[in-house]
Amino acid sequence: EDIRNTRKIHKVILNGKVIPTEYQPQYQNPILRPVRNHEEPSFYRRPEVEPILAPQVAVEGSPEVELTVRGSYFVPLSVVRFNGVPVPTTFTSGSVLKGRVSSSLLVAPGTYPVTVVNPAPGGGESDPAYFIVKFR
Repeated sequence: EDIRNTRKIHKVILNGKVIPTEYQPQYQNPILRPVRNHEEPSFYRRPEVEPILAPQVAVEGSPEVELTVRGSYFVPLSVVRFNGVPVPTTFTSGSVLKGRVSSSLLVAPGTYPVTVVNPAPGGGESDPAYFIVKFR
């Protein structure tokens, strides 16, 4: 009768079990987004990343680096991850993304995985390409 009553729910019980009503970070909507037109898929594909990044190398302690990631199946909601950390990402096209890697991620020498994540439904994380932070 009154939609505001949904704010007054104290407990939800399903099959005899109390269901938590607070935010659940692992929750995924089980309903696929409807197709809006014939050109737009109802789900995203898993992105693919080419093994060569631009640039491929930075020196430890470098300032922010703009990383160009090339591959396939990128969408405007794709996110570049540097060593598992999401970085600010700019969608250029279905085959090119730009990721801004902050200087705080470039402080230690090493070889770091760079992946692209597409949103659900579908989506997923690409296999990694590798970025090198070398000694001074």
